Amino acid sequence: MVQDVSLATVLFNILYRTFKLLRLGTTGPTAQAVGRSDQDAVLLTLLRNSLIALVMGLLILLLQHPLREGGFALLSATPSVKAAGLDYYNARIWGAPAVLINFVMIGWFAGREQGGKLLILSAVANGSNIFLDYLLIVYWGWQSFGAGAATAASQYLMLLLGLVLIFLEGWWAKIPTVTSSIFNIDELKSATKLNGDLFVARLAWAATLSLFTNISSTLGILVQRGRNA
Repeated sequence: MVQDVSLATVLFNILYRTFKLLRLGTTGPTAQAVGRSDQDAVLLTLLRNSLIALVMGLLILLLQHPLREGGFALLSATPSVKAAGLDYYNARIWGAPAVLINFVMIGWFAGREQGGKLLILSAVANGSNIFLDYLLIVYWGWQSFGAGAATAASQYLMLLLGLVLIFLEGWWAKIPTVTSSIFNIDELKSATKLNGDLFVARLAWAATLSLFTNISSTLGILVQRGRNA
């Protein structure tokens, strides 16, 4: 199953790793706002970039079928490996909105130098993924589909925890005071442009990494496992 999952991960290298730009595009503006002691700007950075992440995540869900067909048509693998990879893809893709919003939250906490909360989020995401992998793959026998479902579910758990941490800091009470500024056209354009510039750089990086993964999948299981070691 290692090779099956790795093959499907080629697509997620592009879909998700490319959108890590949302983390980079959040950390900088947040840190700048913190430096200015502008609490409204700190909150607005989170809200605007989360809105962008939500829209992009929903767009990925809407386009999941053409992305799947087009992506797997370009991948080289045996029919059995490709079938298992499709199962993994079909399950994991539903985590797209959570993954992208989590990138924003990670960038936001990083911009505020809250490494402890980042550690908690990472521990919960990884810990829940391990537990769900065991439950869905070993106990229930869902194999590749279970691996994808476990990863998607762990991202939603991470998102839920992040929202709880934000709530405990008291930020939710401040949202009504900045609601009218969330959809400021000029600020949205600025945030979109920054994320767009980062998108090009991330896309080139992810495409290169995915190319090597795809090539290794045609050289056998041992080569593929060695590449992921």
